[in-house]
Amino acid sequence: MPIAPLDVAARHYLQAFNAHAIAISAAGKVFATRDPAGADTAFWCRGSVDAQRVAKAARASRDIIGAAQRLHVTLTTHERALAQAGAKAEALDRALQEAQACGLLRFFNGAYKARRQAARASGKRFVSYPVARARLLQAVAGAIASGGALERSLVDAALS
Repeated sequence: MPIAPLDVAARHYLQAFNAHAIAISAAGKVFATRDPAGADTAFWCRGSVDAQRVAKAARASRDIIGAAQRLHVTLTTHERALAQAGAKAEALDRALQEAQACGLLRFFNGAYKARRQAARASGKRFVSYPVARARLLQAVAGAIASGGALERSLVDAALS
């Protein structure tokens, strides 16, 4: 049975942690991707470089696990990655609600505006809002994953 497309929450979580899939299509093609929808099987690792290396090494044999072992790349099954993503996405949603409630998102928006204006005044470019917000979400996700607290230092990480 082909793998279903990732839901939005799982996709965002997996992207936040730089997870990439190595998949095998129904035709037997081994490939690296961010969403293995339609593939027959998939495993996940961190980083596009490792995913590409494993996919390339497994193309002839279609042995993703063996290729990953030879390359010393840690894999997670598709099912486990989705289960973890679902649980962590819920935790991230709760953390974002907490960030909203405690004023972290308001602080982020104010800091973004001030830094963007300062950069513009000095003739420099500044990161776009969508990129900065994605960085903040990644920082929040990292704090949640490591059991850390939501602090204003996350804003600095997102805007630097």
